[in-house]
Amino acid sequence: MDDRDPATAYFPQLFFAPVLVGSGAATAIPPLLTIGLADLPCRDAGLGSGVVNVSQQMSAAISVAVLGVASSGRQAATDSSARSEMTVE
Repeated sequence: MDDRDPATAYFPQLFFAPVLVGSGAATAIPPLLTIGLADLPCRDAGLGSGVVNVSQQMSAAISVAVLGVASSGRQAATDSSARSEMTVE
């Protein structure tokens, strides 16, 4: 259930999700980078690092796009539901 509205206090309800996401990324990215570069020869380390960074950026961009589409679809459904309730009265 979503209890957030424009008057929701920041610290107790909205603070912890970004902290968890940031700490998860901070603990996941270094091992993934190490795994991605483990078998590369030294002369290709720069190229491998670039490929890993590009894949991280692309996956982040695709994730933001997918979440944007999902949230706009939910918002559109909520708006149409609210409009239908307004016309019934």
